[in-house]
Amino acid sequence: MTMLKDSADLARSGERALSEIFARKILVAVDGSEVSFKALGHALRIAKSEQSEVLAIHVIPKPPYSLSSQISDDEDRLVASYYERARKQSQRWLGEVEYLARKAGVKAKVEVLVDATSIVESITTFAEMNNVDLIVTGTKGRSNSKRILMGSVANGVVTHAHCAVLVVR
Repeated sequence: MTMLKDSADLARSGERALSEIFARKILVAVDGSEVSFKALGHALRIAKSEQSEVLAIHVIPKPPYSLSSQISDDEDRLVASYYERARKQSQRWLGEVEYLARKAGVKAKVEVLVDATSIVESITTFAEMNNVDLIVTGTKGRSNSKRILMGSVANGVVTHAHCAVLVVR
């Protein structure tokens, strides 16, 4: 008898927890990898069922730079070229996000974050500043590095996010 009461209490507790989960804003960081677009698919499905908004970002990190205090003209051109290529590529990816969101009937906003010193910090700070309820991220991005369990960005986001995080393989 006690066990049934305990089970019923657990079920009610689970129902309360489910009713408290409502993602009005869902953030997904897109880096062009297959896994990031898979995460986007999950974010769009959740957004459609919850009638939520998807915020999609791409983070462009600071480029590697010379240790010298003065940047040569060649280095300056390389940095400018790096940012130009990165912006063009991110606009293509985020254009695809907008297309897929429209196709799914989901409201989406896209943004490029430039000159980030930390991708994790950029994602978690953006999420907090924009009152995001859920972050959806892939286990590994374009670096395709073999990490134990999940990539360093996903791990950092899970560790530092102020909200729920869904990690997609």
